[in-house]
Amino acid sequence: MTTTLPPPVAKQKSLSVPKLPSFQDVLGNKVIQGVATLTAGSAAAHLMAAAAAPALTRLYTPEDFGILAAFTALVGLLTTVGCLGYERAIPLPPKETEALSLVSLCGLILLLMTALVFVGLWCLHPILFDQGSARSLEKYIWLVAPACFFISLYEALTYYAARVKAFTRLAWTKVYQGIGMIGCQLGWGLTIGGPTGLLVGDLAGRALGISWLARPLGVQIARSPSCIFPGCLWHVAKRFWRFPLLTLPSTLLNRAAFHLPKLIMAAVFPPAILGHLMLADWVLHVPTSLLGQNLARVYIGEFSERRRTSPQTCRPFFLKFTFWLLILASGPMLAVYFLSPIVFQFVFGNNWETAGQFARVLAPAILLEFVVSPVSTTLFLSERQELQLAWDIFYSMLLCGTVAAAAALQWEPPAIVGVYAAAQAGAYLVQGLVLKLTIK
Repeated sequence: MTTTLPPPVAKQKSLSVPKLPSFQDVLGNKVIQGVATLTAGSAAAHLMAAAAAPALTRLYTPEDFGILAAFTALVGLLTTVGCLGYERAIPLPPKETEALSLVSLCGLILLLMTALVFVGLWCLHPILFDQGSARSLEKYIWLVAPACFFISLYEALTYYAARVKAFTRLAWTKVYQGIGMIGCQLGWGLTIGGPTGLLVGDLAGRALGISWLARPLGVQIARSPSCIFPGCLWHVAKRFWRFPLLTLPSTLLNRAAFHLPKLIMAAVFPPAILGHLMLADWVLHVPTSLLGQNLARVYIGEFSERRRTSPQTCRPFFLKFTFWLLILASGPMLAVYFLSPIVFQFVFGNNWETAGQFARVLAPAILLEFVVSPVSTTLFLSERQELQLAWDIFYSMLLCGTVAAAAALQWEPPAIVGVYAAAQAGAYLVQGLVLKLTIK
C-alpha cells in the first residue's frame, strides 16, 4: 500500500522591520573620523564662546553688537573676491604640484585684492556710511581690509587642508582662533569698553591659526619650488578658468544673498535692533556651525575622492549624508522654537529678550540651512558652475529683493526679519532639490 504524503506547506516568511543603517555604515569610518576630529576642535572653540557670551552681552551693549554685525556683513561680502574663486579648485587637481600652484596663485591674487579693497573703501567711505547702523561703522573702516585678507587666506588654506585630509590641524586652528577672539574681547570690554573691542577681537581670532595651516604647506612648496614659477601659475589659471569666470559671479551672488540683506537692515535698523538680530543668528549658528562647517569640509574631501575613483557612489553618498543631517538637527530646532524667548532673557540678560523672539523666527530657516549648506559645494565639485550661477541668481534676487521691498515699505523690524527667514527657508528647499537632480 502506497502512502501519500501531504503536500509540503510553504513556510511563511516572518515579517521583520528593516534595520536602519547606522551612521558609521552610511558614511564609513574615514568620514566619521574626519567629522569627529574637526568637531572636537570646533566644540572647544564654541564652548569657550558660549561660556563667554553671557559676560560679553553684559560688557557690551546691543548697539555695540549692531556695529559688529554691520562690520562682519561688509567684510563677508568683500571677501568674495579675495582669491577670485580659485580656492574652490584646490581639492580637484590629480597632481599635488598643481594644487600647490593653485594655493600660490590664490596668495598672489589676495595681495592685489586686499590693496584694492583698502583704496576703494578709503575713497568711497563718505558715500557708503551715511545711514542707520552703517554710520556708526565709518570710523572703523581701517579694520576692513586686514579682516578681508585674513579671512580669504584662511579659507584657501582650509581647502588645501581638506584635500590632504589634515583634519587635526584644522581642529587646532579653531581652538587658537577661539582663544584669541574671546581673550581680546573680554580684556577690552573689562578695561576700555566700546565696540572697538568686539571688532579687534574678531580680527585677532581670524588671524590666529593661519600659521598652523601654512607651515606644512610651506614645506611642500619648498620641496617643489617649480610650483610657484610663473609658467605653473599660468597653467593652473588657464586649467581652472571656469572658477573665476563662473564661480566668482556665482559666489558673489551667494554671499550677497547672505550679507546684503543684513547691510540693508543696517541702513534702516537702529544699531540696537541689528545687535539683537546678530545675537539670535549667532546663537542659532553655534550648534549648526559646530557640525555643519566641519561636515562640509569632510564632504568636500570625500566627495571629490569618490568622484575621482568611483563616481557611481556619489549620489547614494549625497542622499544618505543629507538624510542624517536632517535627523540630527530636527530636535534641537524644535526646542529653539518653543523656548528661545525665555532662555535668551535668562542667559544673556533682560536687555536681550528681542533677540529671543528673532531666534524663534529664524529657527526653521536655520534647520534647512544646516541640511543643505554642507553639501552645497556639490555643483562646484561636479564642475557644474553654470548651474551654480543660475541658482545663485535666483537665491540672491529672492532674499535681497524680499528684504529691500520690506524696507522700502517701511515695515517694522520683526516683519522684515520674518519675510527674510521665510524666503531663506524656501530657497534652501529648492537648492536641495537642484543638488539631488544634478548628481548622476
